[in-house]
Amino acid sequence: MPVEEFMAGWISGALGLVLGHPFDTVKVRLQTQTSYRGIMDCTVKIYRHESLLGFFKGMSFPIASIPVVNSVLFGVYSNTLLALTATSHQERRAQPPSYTHVFIAGCTGGVLQSYCLAPFDLIKVRLQNQTESRVQPGSPRPRYQGPVHCAATIFREEGPRGLFRGAWALMLRDTPTLGIYFVTYEGLCRQYTPDGQTPRWGA
Repeated sequence: MPVEEFMAGWISGALGLVLGHPFDTVKVRLQTQTSYRGIMDCTVKIYRHESLLGFFKGMSFPIASIPVVNSVLFGVYSNTLLALTATSHQERRAQPPSYTHVFIAGCTGGVLQSYCLAPFDLIKVRLQNQTESRVQPGSPRPRYQGPVHCAATIFREEGPRGLFRGAWALMLRDTPTLGIYFVTYEGLCRQYTPDGQTPRWGA
């Protein structure tokens, strides 16, 4: 992708992550812990015991991973779509790619993106699950001192495979989702752009 598009994707992805991360933290706590009675109870307890920063635990690595993840996703998608249309019998320049090809290319990008994303997502969840108090003096120190320490601890105690714990589940979630995402994007562009052409990543 051109530098401008790459930076725009990174900045927009980072802003979306910052805005959504507090909700993701609440979701992770509710999914993995039983000490909360609901969304409001979880939100109040996080703020009371961990301050506003408690909602943003584990956010640094996902922000850092956005360029890598997006590069893999859109790069694989574009090249897979090019390969599929190059081997088809349709006139590539005269006709847009079929939705089947778009879906396959999106799923292919989703598979590889999932494995790139898995370690970052695991570290994020581990840090989000730490419930140490930031506002009460004398509280026990958290197990992980930050994302780098978390990654090193997982690698030392669980080996390289430990960093990819849950990668299969992540792949099963993201692969069809991204296929549907690209099909939807392609369809909306064809419907609402003046010439019916879809902007191409990397074009």
